[in-house]
Amino acid sequence: MLRETWLLIANPTSGGGKFRQNRAKIEQILQELNLSYVLRVTEKGGDATRFAIEGIGAGHRKIIAIGGDGTGNEVINGIFKQKIVPTTEIMYTLLPVGTGNDWARNWKLPKNRILFFQMIQREKVGWQDIGIIRYTKQHDNQNTISEHFFANAGGAGYDAEVVHSVEFSKRLISKKFSYFWHILKCLNHYKASKVRVTFDGETVIDKFYTINFGIHRCSGAGMQLTPHAIADDGLLALTLIRDLSRLSVLLHTPKLYLGTVAKIKPYTTLHQVKNIQIESLETPIRVETDGEFLGQTPLEIAILHKALKVIIP
Repeated sequence: MLRETWLLIANPTSGGGKFRQNRAKIEQILQELNLSYVLRVTEKGGDATRFAIEGIGAGHRKIIAIGGDGTGNEVINGIFKQKIVPTTEIMYTLLPVGTGNDWARNWKLPKNRILFFQMIQREKVGWQDIGIIRYTKQHDNQNTISEHFFANAGGAGYDAEVVHSVEFSKRLISKKFSYFWHILKCLNHYKASKVRVTFDGETVIDKFYTINFGIHRCSGAGMQLTPHAIADDGLLALTLIRDLSRLSVLLHTPKLYLGTVAKIKPYTTLHQVKNIQIESLETPIRVETDGEFLGQTPLEIAILHKALKVIIP
């Protein structure tokens, strides 16, 4: 039965082509462990979402993404956009062969291929929340409202500006160091814009350096912008950092990696909320989720409690 067969959706370009380089070894391990599988390899953006929807339609209920956070995000969107079965019937995990690997880092998934597939054999499961974001997408000077799911974290303002810069520039160094480099690069032109942030009935109006929301702690290739996140509590961790000078950004950047973002006082407040709305009162600000640029404000974010069944160590 297909539901007993693992559907593998692999991105051959993740992590500088790690899957392409190690495909034969991965398939050998699968065969030695007697794991039944079907492998589909993406060729372009959107393939992983389509493969997940098609696979579920064909009867697959066990899915492994092979790649980085972007590949995982596409597969997650396939799982949650399909209308064939309840998402709670799907079992999911990710073999981390990307460069950021934040979702896998949060779950402490093994990078070693043998250990990873031995974990698959045990089928120990956990549950986590899933975020849903409705944002504004601009195309040909027309604004439309789009909907997207995310499994890790996201950001609006400076964080999204950095992601946009990384995504639309040539990458000559690893994603982890590229992200840090673009943090510095974007300082030269980023200007905070006044926004209205509403969460669970509370409203804050100010200029923010960055607004981050997360299901997990780690994002941005190891940064901890939402260190108070709990993956299955039915709440979004929300971090608000008010506008900072360029010098202050440089001085406080280590705190973003150490999980001590709350110590950026008096600029930072941490919250745990069910819903978030962000509206620009001046220039629209950009938004990203799971390291992928989406669009801009206005936007709304909500949480689906324990919506994803995950294979964990």
